[in-house]
Amino acid sequence: MNKLDNHQLIEYYYNHYNLEEIFTVDMKSHITLLTYSRHEHICTDNKDINYLLLFVKGKAKVYNTLSNGKSLLLCFYNPLMLLGDLELLNSKINPTNVQALELCHCLGIEMNYAKKFLLNDIKFMRYVSSSLGNKLDKCSINNAINLLYKLENRLASYILTTGLHDTVNGVTMYIFDENLTNVAELLGTSYRHLLRTLSIFCEQNILLKRDYFYEIVDISTLKNLATDLYK
Repeated sequence: MNKLDNHQLIEYYYNHYNLEEIFTVDMKSHITLLTYSRHEHICTDNKDINYLLLFVKGKAKVYNTLSNGKSLLLCFYNPLMLLGDLELLNSKINPTNVQALELCHCLGIEMNYAKKFLLNDIKFMRYVSSSLGNKLDKCSINNAINLLYKLENRLASYILTTGLHDTVNGVTMYIFDENLTNVAELLGTSYRHLLRTLSIFCEQNILLKRDYFYEIVDISTLKNLATDLYK
């Protein structure tokens, strides 16, 4: 995590997302701009969250670590989602992991300040209620995908959700380069079954195996396989 002393960028995000609509008073002077690099954890389970975070740039995945050491995919974060809302309401330690899939920016309000002042802000508490409802919808959709679809459908959805454009040797590609051991856990499958499915995608010319990543070469077929996308 890095703190950026950039008041102009805070002003930009504040105006771009019309944050005056969710706060009763101007909060810009109480906001810190925090950045997270790709693969960095924004928060981890069983650790206190020091900031209430408004997710304003990038994409992140949310997952639980179970008692057997395996991981379970819950949902994905995109702007303008709220991190720390449950901790704000019930003061419990964070139960999930949030990991950046690309460069992410968050507007942070110190949790102690948020608990002292924002819990009495009716406008903001309405926004928190809406945020929690949206998270519940996302988790319900993702749980249905995990339970009802075959691995090829789940994997196609996951690739589309986590894939990103990157420049390799001067060429811009749409790539998938997640840690496959982690992906197998998140999708509830074995590493061997995951590799077999990726090999089938390559045989069908949906993906192209590169040295350390997969290039997505047939996005339309991948979308047809995905059917429903992870949210």
